[in-house]
Amino acid sequence: MRMTRGHVVSTLAWIATIACQEDRQPTNPAQMPIMADWTPGPIGQPYTLPTPASNDLTTPYGSMNVSIPAGAPAKITVTGLLTFATNSGYTQCAGSPPPPPPGGIYTVGPAGFTGGDWRVGVRPIGGSPISFPSTDPSAETMTTYTQASAVQNLEAGREKALPYACGDSASPYNPAYWVSGSQTVSVEALDSAHIVSDKQSAAPGDTVTFTVQVSWSTNFAVFGSWSWISDTTTNNSTFVSNCYRQNPCKVLVREKGHVYVDWISVEGGSINLTARSPVVTIFAPTFKVTASPGSITGAQSVTFTPSATPSVPFSIAGWTWTPDSGTGGIAPNGCGPGEMPCTRTISKSGSMTATANCGPYTLTASSHVSVIPCLTGDSILDDSRIRKDLNDALNATNLTGSPWDRRERGGMRFQRPDGTIVDTLFDVGPNDGPCSFDFASRQVNGVPLVVWHSHPFTPEDPTDPLPFDPTQTPRSNCLPLANAKRLLPGQVYTAKRGPSIPNDVQGGIPSIVIEKNGSVWMGHPDQSVTPYPRTGSGVCDPLRIY
Repeated sequence: MRMTRGHVVSTLAWIATIACQEDRQPTNPAQMPIMADWTPGPIGQPYTLPTPASNDLTTPYGSMNVSIPAGAPAKITVTGLLTFATNSGYTQCAGSPPPPPPGGIYTVGPAGFTGGDWRVGVRPIGGSPISFPSTDPSAETMTTYTQASAVQNLEAGREKALPYACGDSASPYNPAYWVSGSQTVSVEALDSAHIVSDKQSAAPGDTVTFTVQVSWSTNFAVFGSWSWISDTTTNNSTFVSNCYRQNPCKVLVREKGHVYVDWISVEGGSINLTARSPVVTIFAPTFKVTASPGSITGAQSVTFTPSATPSVPFSIAGWTWTPDSGTGGIAPNGCGPGEMPCTRTISKSGSMTATANCGPYTLTASSHVSVIPCLTGDSILDDSRIRKDLNDALNATNLTGSPWDRRERGGMRFQRPDGTIVDTLFDVGPNDGPCSFDFASRQVNGVPLVVWHSHPFTPEDPTDPLPFDPTQTPRSNCLPLANAKRLLPGQVYTAKRGPSIPNDVQGGIPSIVIEKNGSVWMGHPDQSVTPYPRTGSGVCDPLRIY
């Protein structure tokens, strides 16, 4: 409340206590783990092949001390260059330089020369060499992918050499080339394929998109089938369309579960994987009923429309009309199961409640219709329940009592954690006075939506003065007047019009001030204020109920 000679701070604050609990999802103990049966990453240590001194020597296969787990996809990389330098002893022995290496290449990579000489081979011990696609003699690195149903213990070597050498009585052995350099083989276990979903939790009937991903390759395709596996007692989820050999795949999820793909071909079929998605849980959608129009001035057709967020299918099990008082108020009859939306003639203030079924959930929501004498155009002030709340707050201030005994009264509409809406008129607190209301000391278990409080003095009316007595200490129980200066005979302190700015409108939600014999002021979240006079030509009194 504002005064002509001072300013009373009416604090607007509150504490909302929201109940929380740890989110625990049930698990299926029989469910496969969502991980590979192997640990992705390097297997063992890189193996460096021995480098023979000359061109005509092979490299016997030697154990790499590397074991690829059964079923694990692995990448084998061979890197390094070998240089072939002409042996002058061969030239002296043969009388001419040696024939050039195949292709005239003197520095060769792991793929070896054309024809396979000096090609590095990697194989399971005692088995056949694993195929490498690279045939480029000059490439420093060659790679391949491998996978086997059994454990692969690897060995590496070079089976073929260049058969150039010369010998005579003076020098019985002269290879054509001396060889230098080194080549190393490394093996990496690769990650399994994964299926990711665009939603970790969905409302029953919502569409969830599942996508196969292979982190180490873009050359893959789904060659098999998708399956939905329910992790509960029902199995009502369906595929949006045929997902055979498709990626991604969309599922209308109606219960907790996951998808499984039985064949993912990677790198042209050298690797074949399966994949399972993480479990997708379900939750109850937010259910809402909207009344249009929500405020009317007499018997009128009102349409009640139910909706769910996210937008998922649901069925209406029934409707219940509850008038704010007495019975009736709806014609020609109540709404029935399956009606969506429902339109009826409403003649009394009341609430329409819809009950819906969505998957395993039973949902309820209500919408209120206000039948009032006139409309202000403000949806809050045209709520018959709010109008009653404002009247209650004003009439509870001891309007005709001594100025010293009057108290500002306040109330709040808040939403509980379960979604229900509650209107409350706070009791008088120890810090409430004729010119202030202590919102800060009030606690509610929910989220504040609207607040209001009353000013129990007629604005700028010297016949309805604020409490002040210069002979007392303090001189007033209106705090700003506690030490106010004496007035001349005939002078009094009076309330000013409107809310105290910014204190009465600083809460970030709509805040209403009700003046005795004055206006109703709507404070908006942006701290602007709209006055609603109670009297005058063409004016709708925002406190008028009947």
